[in-house]
Amino acid sequence: MEWSKQKPMLCGEYWYKYLAKQLDGTTDNEIKIVSLQDDENGNPVALFPGFARNIPVENMNGEWSGPLRPPSIKAK
Repeated sequence: MEWSKQKPMLCGEYWYKYLAKQLDGTTDNEIKIVSLQDDENGNPVALFPGFARNIPVENMNGEWSGPLRPPSIKAK
């Protein structure tokens, strides 16, 4: 898996590593899977599980990996 600070512009699911500076100067890395969709103006927004609102990707600071491929479905 490769991480990039370049913000994705395509819809899909991505790994997102949130880089938060703590009061003591250390960095806390929190990794989540987020889904990117376009808003009504065509701008990418992130949907976090459990959050009621979308976050514009342009406002997010962290590292990205993806897009993730959906799991393959095998026919029976």
